[in-house]
Amino acid sequence: MGSNSIFSNLTAENTAAEISLLLSADFRRKKTVVLLEGEDDVKAFRFLFDKSVTLIKAYGACTTIDKFLPSEFPDEPRVLGIRDRDYQTAKRHERIFYCDGCCCETMLVADDETFERVVVNFYRGKLPPLKLRYEILRSLFHISAIRLCSERYKWALKISGTDLSRVIRPGKTVTRSEAVGFVNAYNPKNKINGERLKKLAAVRDTGKIEDYLMITNGHDLVAAMRIYFDRASGDRRSVGDKTLSSALRCAYSRDAFHSTELCRELKSYAAAHGLTIVAE
Repeated sequence: MGSNSIFSNLTAENTAAEISLLLSADFRRKKTVVLLEGEDDVKAFRFLFDKSVTLIKAYGACTTIDKFLPSEFPDEPRVLGIRDRDYQTAKRHERIFYCDGCCCETMLVADDETFERVVVNFYRGKLPPLKLRYEILRSLFHISAIRLCSERYKWALKISGTDLSRVIRPGKTVTRSEAVGFVNAYNPKNKINGERLKKLAAVRDTGKIEDYLMITNGHDLVAAMRIYFDRASGDRRSVGDKTLSSALRCAYSRDAFHSTELCRELKSYAAAHGLTIVAE
């Protein structure tokens, strides 16, 4: 089957030079260069893509993909980017594609079989896998809504790196006030209050799993899974976020990817430009 070429830890200058070198040697114009946000994304897509695809970890994550690709390779169809959607509502460039849902992790978790495989290996509780998935996503709703508002209204709140076990309690509902209090504790000089609370209250909880997947941060999702799994395991050693992230990637199949909107868009793009991107 062969394997993809992978480049990481490149500077902006090195990235542009490396891509130009790869393309200049591609006389048949059949190779594709894909910019990705992080190492975990590289690991996830390496199995899903054709061997003709070179994966490059962007030196500045999504910021690089958004700015670097159109400025350095404005008219090169063999160079494209894939990034988390996060909270963008409109596509910014025709060669920048988005994972289904909010991010790569939500795309993986959205597949029933992928989540079930991870659950049977790490969860010792009584909830059925798909009900457990729903409860985990629902428990994160107010944290996710805060992230959405922080991005949309430029609040610049510190949320990444916080200890979600202080607010996520398996089996119990996290209220908006609890989520706000949790985030405010990490942002004493940049609190959510006044008009911010009104904006936050306007984010409606539809109760639909597809809507949860559209706003849930990947790191939050994996952390919440770990919290639920650890609680069900009692005194056993924590499974760890990195282990769970790896398990999700390993459990995700090509068939699962083929059912995503991202895959359909990539196949359509590849067909239009005589490329092969997705592995069959």
